[in-house]
Amino acid sequence: MSFINWSDIYSVGDPTLDGHHQKLFDIVNQLHDELLGHHREEAVANTIKALLDYSHYHFAEEERVMKAVGFPEYEGHKAVHEMIIRKLQDYEHNKAAGDRESTGELYTFLLSDWLWKHILEMDKKMAPYILGHSHKPGN
Repeated sequence: MSFINWSDIYSVGDPTLDGHHQKLFDIVNQLHDELLGHHREEAVANTIKALLDYSHYHFAEEERVMKAVGFPEYEGHKAVHEMIIRKLQDYEHNKAAGDRESTGELYTFLLSDWLWKHILEMDKKMAPYILGHSHKPGN
């Protein structure tokens, strides 16, 4: 059973970004399985790196879309992306240093800060701009 499941409530109205979010859910579920299954530290480290790498890729694409549709909260949204990357980098560093206590903090961060606050609140604010942009002639 998955730790977190994708549903349409997370949709931002763009199939590419929604696909990215689904991929991020998959990586988070993999990380959860590895942490609970007491997988080798190397496997966990590789999955954390995959989460960080994919987050960089996704955020760059999301920022490109925000600019293209004229999203007025672009700067603040980009700053939150940078904060998320820093937190993931900190977790990656702490985990590499043998910190086992930060796992609970990671779950709280992933579920609360990222999924609830970021996707369901911040990313959802983009949906009207994305949908409005995709219906303009020439798009």
